[in-house]
Amino acid sequence: MYRQLYCEACNTHQNVKKWQVETGHMRTKCPTCKTPRVVVVSVTQLREKILKRMGFRSYRDYLASDFWREIRERVLKRDGHRCVACQRETRTVHHHKYDAATLKGETIEWLSAICRDCHQAIEFAPTGQKNSLKRANRRLSARLQQAAK
Repeated sequence: MYRQLYCEACNTHQNVKKWQVETGHMRTKCPTCKTPRVVVVSVTQLREKILKRMGFRSYRDYLASDFWREIRERVLKRDGHRCVACQRETRTVHHHKYDAATLKGETIEWLSAICRDCHQAIEFAPTGQKNSLKRANRRLSARLQQAAK
């Protein structure tokens, strides 16, 4: 079993065995940037850390804020209020990445308008278990490729 982790030093996502995380047997170097003693945290932990610095108590509070509504509206306007996967009208936006620039709305390139049905399909496995961000993004890419055919 692997867990999706994030290297703050080089802004990359890594797969690390779950037991390495739980038992503290983490590498001291990032496999990508080779930075020694790099702090590697889960994507969720990084997101929460950034949001706390921005003054939000949680991701849920962030999504309920006027701040997020303004960012979401910019993305929806860019994408014509249409799901990038199926072209249905939508009010939902998917985060491809949870870096500070994206969460602050400094860049919207890692955000996509997506309908609830498509969002549910990429975010959750058929068993109901939530997918990792990496897997959700792969599933969205597959839907986009299908739509392009």
